[in-house]
Amino acid sequence: NIYVQELALGITDKLVVPAQYNGTIIRDLTGLGWTRLATEFDLSACTGVTEIKKEEFANCTMKSVKLPSSVTKIGERAFSPCINLETINLNRVDYIDMGAFAACENLSDTSVL
Repeated sequence: NIYVQELALGITDKLVVPAQYNGTIIRDLTGLGWTRLATEFDLSACTGVTEIKKEEFANCTMKSVKLPSSVTKIGERAFSPCINLETINLNRVDYIDMGAFAACENLSDTSVL
């Protein structure tokens, strides 16, 4: 597995994660949530990723997330509490675990794309 936290060092605005890193397809986002200061996460190119794991983005300051179309599962407390989160695309997600978006105060039904 490729751990992508090194892609995120010092990012405070928009983080765009590529489909590959050093020639290897990214299949796991473990460690990416470490970049808690980025306000926008564009993960749409990471089509090798099928789930957002438990607590991966917990306590992040993100305002928006673009998930890859391959993500079908959001793990427990994956985005909790991301109080600034306003938009996320969940069009292919068929399973959302308990508390995945707990305390995401700025996220509403209309902001889920």
